[in-house]
Amino acid sequence: MRRAMHGAFLVIGVLAILGIIGLFVARAHTAYRLNRILADLRRQGQPISLAELYGQPLRGSNAAPIYQGVASQVKRLSERLGKVDWLTQAGQAAPGRRQPDASLHRLLADHARLLETLRRGARADTCRFPQPRPTMQGVAEAQAGRGRLLRGICRTLSASAMDRAAHGDRPGAYADLALLLRVPAQSQQMGVLDHLVGHACQMIAVSAAQAVCATLPPGPGEAALLLGRLAAIQPYRQLQDALVGERAQALDTERMIERDYRASAARTPGGEAKWRVVMLVGRPWIDAGMGEYLQRMGRAIPLSGQPGREASRRLAAKKKHRSLLLADLLLGPVPDIRQATDREAASINVARWGVVVDLYRQEHGRYPATLAEAARAFPKVAPQAERTWLDPFTGKVPVYRVMSAGYSLYSLGANCRDDGGRWKYADHADDLAWQVAQRN
Repeated sequence: MRRAMHGAFLVIGVLAILGIIGLFVARAHTAYRLNRILADLRRQGQPISLAELYGQPLRGSNAAPIYQGVASQVKRLSERLGKVDWLTQAGQAAPGRRQPDASLHRLLADHARLLETLRRGARADTCRFPQPRPTMQGVAEAQAGRGRLLRGICRTLSASAMDRAAHGDRPGAYADLALLLRVPAQSQQMGVLDHLVGHACQMIAVSAAQAVCATLPPGPGEAALLLGRLAAIQPYRQLQDALVGERAQALDTERMIERDYRASAARTPGGEAKWRVVMLVGRPWIDAGMGEYLQRMGRAIPLSGQPGREASRRLAAKKKHRSLLLADLLLGPVPDIRQATDREAASINVARWGVVVDLYRQEHGRYPATLAEAARAFPKVAPQAERTWLDPFTGKVPVYRVMSAGYSLYSLGANCRDDGGRWKYADHADDLAWQVAQRN
């Protein structure tokens, strides 16, 4: 009996030693693999931290200091503009000519200096905000703050463009609209949240463009200006930049969590020893998950910059790694963000066609029978439009119908189903429409 117990303890001891050795081997292997991936990223010049991301050289003048200087004013004005019903409903239901709103006009007139400041910022080449504090709370607060600011700027410029259009100020309306369309294009993507903010700004801008075109149809000069601004918004390149930024943020977040946990453990008796045990057991799993995340993100980043349904399908393909939940959690939102980017690209292409259709009616006195007829009429304004201005969800040109009260132009949306140009969450209708009422 005593020999049996001695043998059992001996076996347990050997297994424990082998387990500890296995942990050290696993830790060394996963750390080596992760460091090799990070070294490859460094050789490629890819940022792997927020400091490196924000340290990249700026492309031209920066609008961020201008915007930050009036952030509190933008917030107050945006809150007041949010109560104007026809601004929040712009572009949703066959808009016709807007009637001037005296209270809105006075409100904007009272903030004329603020509007001039925002216009000056929108003329800048890029928009990069300062690096946030290197804490999780600091990063989150910075992202939320710049998101609110950029949406407020877009709402303000949108209101100004539509107010000017309602008062018949064609040059002013289209000048404000062109500057508004610059805001989503100039914003640098430091992560997926920034990309979603850019998507929201772009949707505000497209709705304003629809409302302005419905009120004052564009002439050749205005059409060329709008199409140039719409072409400058490159949602897939911005998504690619956002994923590069997201990867850098994920690596920094992992470092910040470990640093904060160690600092917290050091303040408690025996906490340092507990932290070492946790790291001994958990470090291999963390490093393995981060390594898998970096490898899969390395495949997703170039794929995200490619338009088309095949790229979206490959990004949405599920790959389950039960032992690497960290990679699955970090990569989980990527397919949904790609779908939002497809919606952004669809709304841009629909807006392009809408501008050309409106220009066609200005020149010919009627709407074109088909989109091909509109494109052939303006080969310089819409070169190869039938092959490039496509609905990313179907790979074809958007749906276009001439109606007795104007026309309807829309993307079928993610469900690839013709919902008649409607967007209604309850009915799963998700068409992205540009609808214009008949003008006299």
